[in-house]
Amino acid sequence: MKVARLNETFPLAELRRLEQAEREALHRAVETPELSQARLLQQVIYIASQTDTETVEAAESRRRAIAERAQRRRQIFTRNTLLLLQFLVSMYVKVESERLRFIALNQTKLRVENYIHLQDAIRNDAELDPNNLGQMVILPSSFVYSVRYLHEYTQDAFISVRNYGRTDLFITMTCNPAWPEITRKLIPGQNSMDRHDLTARVFKIKVQKLVALLTKGKIFGNMKCFMYSIERQKRGLPHVHLLLRWMEKLRPNQIDEVISAEIPNP
Repeated sequence: MKVARLNETFPLAELRRLEQAEREALHRAVETPELSQARLLQQVIYIASQTDTETVEAAESRRRAIAERAQRRRQIFTRNTLLLLQFLVSMYVKVESERLRFIALNQTKLRVENYIHLQDAIRNDAELDPNNLGQMVILPSSFVYSVRYLHEYTQDAFISVRNYGRTDLFITMTCNPAWPEITRKLIPGQNSMDRHDLTARVFKIKVQKLVALLTKGKIFGNMKCFMYSIERQKRGLPHVHLLLRWMEKLRPNQIDEVISAEIPNP
């Protein structure tokens, strides 16, 4: 056996990209890349068999398979906080990287050469060589939280205000880490900060119920339009802002009928 000396140098290993199965195997103490790949493939096949096989795509199936794995109750990930957070972040980056790679390789289908910014650069600069422009990679509006995605939603909000007028109510709902739907799913020693996947799922259901109560329940009357945005607080919990516009304009003398303040009992 060779013993390393303090002044001995070793050649640096060549950097290479870890494949999907190799990266997933690093999250388990005893598992080979082949077993990790077979496990994910089995989950993808199962999910595809439960839905319309003609509309299920590989990237979406992979995301759903990872989401299904994170929801399992009896597994080591949910009992190890740091390992769970590392797993979720790594899998999210992997799915997002696959989507970005697909977009980069299919720019011709997105007709990038027809975008107005590229045309302006060629038209306005007479000395510009088109061969030196490089290749533009455009993120379409279908990519969540891209510039075009946010721009379309912003334009929709502006048009809504222009067509229907100013909103009547601004409602904010925050996530309560003491909700029983969250606390009863935590194992001893855990808190809501250890299970971001759980708090996000519960809060999304709460938001859907709130929107249904306002629109279908008509607790404030018939609604003409609404919009909302879900954001994250600095401590990690989500909150939602809702803008509501009713069929009948809310008058200032009616505000006390929908707003109340209560001082908690110390």
